[in-house]
Amino acid sequence: MSSVNPFELLGLEPSFLLKSDTLERAHKDKLRLTHPDLFITDPPNIQEKALILSCNITDAYVALKNPSARADILAKMRGLDPEHLPSLDPHFLQESFMWQETLDDASLEELLLHQKTLVSQLGSTLARLEDAFIYFKNDALAQSLGQYKVLLRLKDICLKQQERKRFHAATAA
Repeated sequence: MSSVNPFELLGLEPSFLLKSDTLERAHKDKLRLTHPDLFITDPPNIQEKALILSCNITDAYVALKNPSARADILAKMRGLDPEHLPSLDPHFLQESFMWQETLDDASLEELLLHQKTLVSQLGSTLARLEDAFIYFKNDALAQSLGQYKVLLRLKDICLKQQERKRFHAATAA
């Protein structure tokens, strides 16, 4: 992707709490103006620029659509390296290990309840991320970003466990 900020490229305010319909609309609006087919009669160098811009717009859309990638982009905007965050709170780490064990042993019904809890925790963490970003609280931003990534991973594990349980139930029948 280009070095241009994806939020700027799509004409959006930087935010963790980006609504999917807002992102979709911005993406479509920008593509409507820059689609390479609109420049078919222009000189080749203009066609190439339109193609590159269109690709960059789509790359920005894909990056911002992914919550984890969007969080990384915003962290970088505040000078943080998402790959080298400070250690997470030990209490949170212990809880995440307990979550992992709980998900490994849960029934399908329990997994569905755990998914709701994880989604709720993700929402709370996302709100903390937004607050830390807005108010330039980089320490809180780093902690919340790390927690957000762990919770996303746990939610993915929960969903995979649900798929596995459904598959086993279907093949056992």
